[in-house]
Amino acid sequence: MEDQERPLLRAYTSSSVNTIENNAGPGLGLGVTSEYKVERSRWWVLGWFSYIAALQSLLWFTYSSVPDHSKTFLAVGDNTLFLFLNEGPIAFCCTVWYANWLLTRSSGTGLRDSVRTAAVLCFLGSTIRCIPLLKPAAFSQTATLGLIHVAQVLNAAAAPFVVASVSALSLEWFAEAERNTATAVGNVASAAGRAVGFYLGPAVVHRPSQLKSLLLIEIVLATLPLIAVCVYYPVRPTTPPSSGAVEAQRKRATDAKTTTWVLLGEIGQVLTNPSFVAIVVAGGINMGVYGMWSGVLTSVLPSSWGDATAGYFGLANTLSGIVGGVLAGLLTDVRSMQKKLKTCIIVALLGAGAFFTLFAVALPPLSEQGLKPLAKSRLGLLMVCTIAGFLRGSTDPLFFEVAADTAHPQSAGTAGSILTFGYHIALVISLSIPASVLENWALSAMAAVMFLCCMMVSLARVHYKRR
Repeated sequence: MEDQERPLLRAYTSSSVNTIENNAGPGLGLGVTSEYKVERSRWWVLGWFSYIAALQSLLWFTYSSVPDHSKTFLAVGDNTLFLFLNEGPIAFCCTVWYANWLLTRSSGTGLRDSVRTAAVLCFLGSTIRCIPLLKPAAFSQTATLGLIHVAQVLNAAAAPFVVASVSALSLEWFAEAERNTATAVGNVASAAGRAVGFYLGPAVVHRPSQLKSLLLIEIVLATLPLIAVCVYYPVRPTTPPSSGAVEAQRKRATDAKTTTWVLLGEIGQVLTNPSFVAIVVAGGINMGVYGMWSGVLTSVLPSSWGDATAGYFGLANTLSGIVGGVLAGLLTDVRSMQKKLKTCIIVALLGAGAFFTLFAVALPPLSEQGLKPLAKSRLGLLMVCTIAGFLRGSTDPLFFEVAADTAHPQSAGTAGSILTFGYHIALVISLSIPASVLENWALSAMAAVMFLCCMMVSLARVHYKRR
């Protein structure tokens, strides 16, 4: 076995191979855990990856974080703000396949190239929309809105370069016992960006003219990762952290010329697997409808609450989802839980569906239909909203891991790209619904989707062949 694996290790560095060979006794193959090493630089890689994913989500959500002030400042209505949101998933769907090709190409530099591309696009998006602020009198409303649309599209195009590659990063850089946790951290980063938006927007913008300050702050936030990843972002660890990383390298070596046809072949193979399709559809609808729900939450809550109170609800729901996602990763990294991911998803979806139902029943229009809510006070509703977010958020990293497990032996990057494509298709469809309908039924739809996704996951047969 040792002789078979040595050529693959040369893809990391010849010096690391020599170290492994010198330390390994006769007949000791790469299946022995002691031969795999993790490096401290993995936290730098994951940290900036997660920062950029959070930044991209924050920039996408900027105007919706303070909807009333944004509408006044730009002289637009709800439909324009919803269009700003919808441009995100539309641009994502147009670029996700190129992002997947870049990630999986045989040169092995795909992850670094993806992260740097995302950093550049986020910086451009944050900068272009501020151009009219330099000389407002020189820009008409049409020109200003045009630049904002361009900025929204550029920022949205960054998403697939980080969102879809989280499973590939955790496989390449982290040991098997850390993989679910790393996937969870990278996955919840987008939610963290929205959480920051729920707080930062209302904290900075107290009147329409202060929206300028928020945009300038976000330029600074977008400059930091651009500098960091251009200065240092390693291609891969010098030694493989797990047998899965070696296998991923083997696949790149086998597909020495990763072409569009090879990529399409991988996609075709996984889409013929009914269980993979069930996981992808359920995960896509779950994340997509939640993306709509969180994006319009400040608009659909009672207007008498104000932007600040609505922002606290969004912040609590999103932060609890982040905590849920990270804890789910930590829990499922326990050896006894590594093959129970499907069960964890089903339990979490059932719980989330119950609490989202309680939240919807307590607010219009259902509260006006004679239904008696269990939680009436804002504090009680805040607790319900927080628990719902915790349970739903815990499913996101699990969906990515189960999708990768179900797609095996095809690459985790391809599985992640297809899942995130489904997520953004669901987001496009849900945000395309007229604002008047969303304002009335977004809360109820979120509850119904949880139960629907639970049914689909229960039909999937999951085999944990990567573990």
